[in-house]
Amino acid sequence: MAIVFSIVFTLLSVFTLCVSASYCCYNETIFHEICCQQNALLIDNCCDNSTNSACLNKTTADLCKTMKRPLKELHLGAFVPYSEIDRFGFRAAMELAVEMINNRSDILGGHKMVLHYADTFYGDGGRAVKALFNFIMQPPNKVMLIGPARTDALMPVAEAAVNWNLLQISYASLSPMFGNNRKYRNTYRIVPSSESNSKAKVSFIKNFGWERVAIIHEYSAEMFSLTASILVKELVQNNISVIAVEGFQQKEDTDVSFQINKLKNMDSRIIIGEFSKNGAQKVFCEAYKHGIYGPRYVWIVFGHLDPLLILEIQPHVNHVSCSREELKEALQGVFATAQLDLRQDDNTTISGMTATQFIRTMQAEKKKSETYTSFAFDSVWSAAVTLDEASKTSNIHPDKFNYNGTAHASGFRRILEGINFEGVTGPVRFSGESRERVGTVMIMQLQNESWVTIGQHFTYSDSLDLFHKIEWQGGRPPKDRTLEIEELLLNPLPLIVVTWLLAGIGALLSIFFLYFNVVHRGNRSIKMSSPQLNNFIILGCLLCYASVVLFGLDGRFLTLERYGFSCNARTTVLSIGFSLSFGAMFSKTWRVHKIFTAAKTLKKMAIRDIHLFGIVAALVIIDIWYLSIWFGFDSLKATKIRFDDQARKEHDKIYIPVLYQCTCTHKTYFLAVLYAYKGILLLFGLFLAWETRNVTIPALNDSKYIGMSVYNVVTLSCIGAIVTTALDGTIHYQAPYAITSLCLIICTTATLLLVFVPKVYNYFTGSDDQAFNVTTVHTTGPSIGRHQSHGFRFNSDNDTKACYLSKSVQTDHSELATSTVLPANSVTSDPIQIAPLLDPVNGFMANSPGSRINSAYEIQMDDIELNETLPTSLGGQGEMDAERIAACIVTNM
Repeated sequence: MAIVFSIVFTLLSVFTLCVSASYCCYNETIFHEICCQQNALLIDNCCDNSTNSACLNKTTADLCKTMKRPLKELHLGAFVPYSEIDRFGFRAAMELAVEMINNRSDILGGHKMVLHYADTFYGDGGRAVKALFNFIMQPPNKVMLIGPARTDALMPVAEAAVNWNLLQISYASLSPMFGNNRKYRNTYRIVPSSESNSKAKVSFIKNFGWERVAIIHEYSAEMFSLTASILVKELVQNNISVIAVEGFQQKEDTDVSFQINKLKNMDSRIIIGEFSKNGAQKVFCEAYKHGIYGPRYVWIVFGHLDPLLILEIQPHVNHVSCSREELKEALQGVFATAQLDLRQDDNTTISGMTATQFIRTMQAEKKKSETYTSFAFDSVWSAAVTLDEASKTSNIHPDKFNYNGTAHASGFRRILEGINFEGVTGPVRFSGESRERVGTVMIMQLQNESWVTIGQHFTYSDSLDLFHKIEWQGGRPPKDRTLEIEELLLNPLPLIVVTWLLAGIGALLSIFFLYFNVVHRGNRSIKMSSPQLNNFIILGCLLCYASVVLFGLDGRFLTLERYGFSCNARTTVLSIGFSLSFGAMFSKTWRVHKIFTAAKTLKKMAIRDIHLFGIVAALVIIDIWYLSIWFGFDSLKATKIRFDDQARKEHDKIYIPVLYQCTCTHKTYFLAVLYAYKGILLLFGLFLAWETRNVTIPALNDSKYIGMSVYNVVTLSCIGAIVTTALDGTIHYQAPYAITSLCLIICTTATLLLVFVPKVYNYFTGSDDQAFNVTTVHTTGPSIGRHQSHGFRFNSDNDTKACYLSKSVQTDHSELATSTVLPANSVTSDPIQIAPLLDPVNGFMANSPGSRINSAYEIQMDDIELNETLPTSLGGQGEMDAERIAACIVTNM
């Protein structure tokens, strides 16, 4: 028990002293580091009477040979193409990085990094997998992998290494296939991949305001096709339109003329090319043939294309029919993006060197000067930083790594995705989602057969820095398309001025007639033509003239939005104006027709102006109801019609005629119903005008002129409707406006003149007080050899007014004439009786008291009431006599 207590006490004393130690040494005997305070006497085998310069190992009676703990080794596997001869210089860069890391005490403290190299030749996937198995099977454990460089070797190694929970950092692969893919969840790449390049391309495109691009690429599952897919997504996210994505096979005899011709036909001006050297030769040869190069075009290609190799043409091998000079001309000014091998500033990196110092050291010590070896250098540093951070966490300490545990793999991933240091290639950091290097991408331009760096894009900040002059072949950046200028089609200004002037004159004429009609409404000729209805005609004509003005409002006066309101306004104004003017004429013609139709059938009826007002009001109400449904359900809106087939090109601009048009979803159906309704009205009016064509009673009404107006309206309305419908929305936009306006003006003006000029003329000449004769109608009587003549003559003077009813019968060269005279004072506003007695054989009898009356016919117009008695036996003769009797009597009122 005493011995145990003594040992415990000694260990506690050693522990206490070691905690507060000032000096430490490594005891080779017990293989342990022991620490003690200065000049402290320690019972154990070390530090007895020690000083600050020596540590006595009592076991060996000598000073401790090692004053520091020996470094533990961390072994990594490195895949290097042609590692034995180090053809590309990658191994030299890795060795330099390992040397610098192992000479640092602030990183991987207490550890030594050891790289084991395996030769993968030039991307030999089989050799790479074999090397992986050798790394795994041969101790010690490899905690991490560097490489392989090429995608062909990286892909199988990445798929296999995940099964042993090994992380790997590739220093040269550009393929985007490893991003966002769980199968390659342990694979990282120090070289900025196509995602960074795509972001750089998009930033460059946005910098010059280009909004539409086209893409042409080789079909390659590992590289170019995936790059194109990522690029399309990046472009769309930045509101850049991708107008075409064309691909072609990776074959020597592939013909890309179809793809290039399609790009030309789609007016592609900004073209991104993702292809190899052989693909570049084919593409730019066809581009030269089709003329899609030069000052109007921008090509942005894969940055690892060597222009000198592209210009090395072997026609029988490359199947390219262009000369070197032709390819050189087509390639001039091409842009490219590529990873930045060396940072452009003089900042000191994590290695303690600047980028320039790195290249100098490589040249001096390793005899390698290739700048792309910088990625291999930074990949080793990325591994060192990750392992150093992991060594601070006990559960994922590198010393405890084994191939079976997943904790180290997930821990290493978490640390690697969060690192951030300054490398010789620029800031080193990784995207958490795609495990892509968020680095710096160069923007280059081909000038005089060599790439010139004109700027760089910083992926982590999405900022573009253009620091070198760009050589634009046209002296300025080209447009991303042929500049399309919409040339608004407008009606000729002289045509608008003339139509508006004529419409204005017509409106003034309408106002004059309205004034005349109102002021002289008590005049007999005005009163007998229903002045209130005449006012409707004038108001309708005013609206029709107004519609001419509305039809002339085009893009010269209205914006597209306001033009839509004009569409609804002019349709409403014209429709209601038509209903008012034509409706009033229609109703007046209808009354004339009804009067004389009733006279033939000897029916009794009353037709007052209020009835005609009702007809006009009904037509207007129908218009308002129908247009309300139309505009409420599917209102007319203004759209622009492009006549691309009529476009004309001038230099780099294309002028496309554009026309404003009124349209809606169901325009055809609504117009069809409106035309059908108005058409039926026109046909009915035409029928009434034809039926009353022989009525020649000016004093009763203006039916003759109304009929002429109806013919005029029907004819011109049909012409206008047909022309407008046929040419609506066509390039012949001037004809519909000109013809529609002309038809409206002629139709409306003719109506006004026909209806109102006779009234004005009669008023100023006094013709309404002069005598007129009604044409005599000759009919053959029932007796053979007798000729009967029935006629009426109205004489007016200052003394007498009378109606004369005369009849002559000719028999054997002799004529018997009889007449009935009605005194003028017998015609009053009161109902009057006209009772000529008629012989059923000869047609008339002497007018004498006690005459018998066969039948009666009554006509009422406003406050004028007319009764006439006619025999039914007269047939056709009686019908004509009824007309003349009515005319005679009404004229005297």
